[in-house]
Amino acid sequence: MKNIISSLVKIVVAIVIIYLLLRKMNLADTWGLLKRVDLVWIFLSLSSFFLFVIISVIRWKVLLDARGLTFSSGYLLRVYFVSLFFNNLLPTAIGGDVMRVFYTRNPDLSGALAVCFFDRVIGFIGLFFFALLATLASFLFWLRGFPYGREAILLNLFGFLLLSGFTYALISEKTFNLFRRFWLKLKFFSLGKRLDSFFGKLPGFSSNPKALVFSFTLSLVVQLLLSLVWYFGGLAIKRPLSPFYYFLYIPLINVLTMVPITFGGLGVREGSFVYLFGKVGLRKEEAMGISLIFLLMNYLHSLIGGLIFIGIKRGGKDA
Repeated sequence: MKNIISSLVKIVVAIVIIYLLLRKMNLADTWGLLKRVDLVWIFLSLSSFFLFVIISVIRWKVLLDARGLTFSSGYLLRVYFVSLFFNNLLPTAIGGDVMRVFYTRNPDLSGALAVCFFDRVIGFIGLFFFALLATLASFLFWLRGFPYGREAILLNLFGFLLLSGFTYALISEKTFNLFRRFWLKLKFFSLGKRLDSFFGKLPGFSSNPKALVFSFTLSLVVQLLLSLVWYFGGLAIKRPLSPFYYFLYIPLINVLTMVPITFGGLGVREGSFVYLFGKVGLRKEEAMGISLIFLLMNYLHSLIGGLIFIGIKRGGKDA
């Protein structure tokens, strides 16, 4: 019953946000922009989203290989598409992560869970570092007066340092041994053993620094590609804007959509984009048009995942 109520609340929140956005817009103007889109830029936006999927799969495979969990790239690509489907079906990206763990659980469930968790952490570190670089470059050389410049620098620096420190603690043998003696005392539902099984997989990443550096680099590429999906969407409606605005704000929007108040970040993503890009000159109708283009790219790839989900082998691997 609680799950049903929670789901209904998330649906209502998404509807309210979208309603508040649309009631202040000229919908005919937005529709007119979408009818005149440049298909070349639409294709580039679609291609950028597909490349984002490919690079994300490569990063995931690098971390799986580092833990001795071998799956074929083709299999992981299909699973990742399925995870996109569940990302939009369920609140935040947790639903998609559950599917990734489920389909890579053999032969080591704890290892698959640790890899998925670590992949998420590395992704966030890359997000904050990418946004920090873009913010510093823009603030110093191109867009000195862009809104929330100093705040963005401090936020991204704080996020990057916090998560980097957290990651170091996760993979450090010393930190692991320090906390291990505490959680092993947790006997309730064998919680201590479960935590030990999960966290015990993480220090192993420190023995493969090449995998860590490569996965971090791929995280930067992921953020670049996601920003380009939106940027090409703006060019598609013939509304050019410096790509650095996208490099600055899209990572922040990606973080906001992780807040579990709607399904798949619907409404939160669009509202954030309209607000932030309204500060740099986009009309609400233009911002909503770009948001709808991104939503289309997202749902097209999610639909592919839904179709794959029908026939994919459950929990197996075809390495």
